[in-house]
Amino acid sequence: MKKYLFLVGILLLIGCSNDSDSSNNEGDGAKNEEPNQEKLDNELKDEAREVNFTRVRAGRVEEGTKVLIQGEVTMASPIEVGSELVVATQEDGGHGMYTVQNMDSDSQYEEGDFVKVYGTYNGKSEGTPKITSPLIEVQ
Repeated sequence: MKKYLFLVGILLLIGCSNDSDSSNNEGDGAKNEEPNQEKLDNELKDEAREVNFTRVRAGRVEEGTKVLIQGEVTMASPIEVGSELVVATQEDGGHGMYTVQNMDSDSQYEEGDFVKVYGTYNGKSEGTPKITSPLIEVQ
């Protein structure tokens, strides 16, 4: 009889300990909330550095670098996430052309608009530097 009581006691302790672990995990979920888009945009603005087309073309900017470019939209696909636009910049007396993949669902730009593009440098696409951008601001 003592063995049965001992086994029942052990099972109760095991059952109680599992309940407390799951309640602790639920509490952690509230603490680890995903940052909102506005916060992510502000972080990108702080971390992005303005790049020079000549340095990009020469391979002096590493892929994955957070960058900022400013220029005129010279060609644009219909605005949707994943669409591409071409931004022409004027730097050091010359011109630069970037292909930008738009990941900003709220962007509102047209050909001829001057924009600030915050994003990640992704190497070259057909010889043109490519940037993936979650944030495009019309000036």
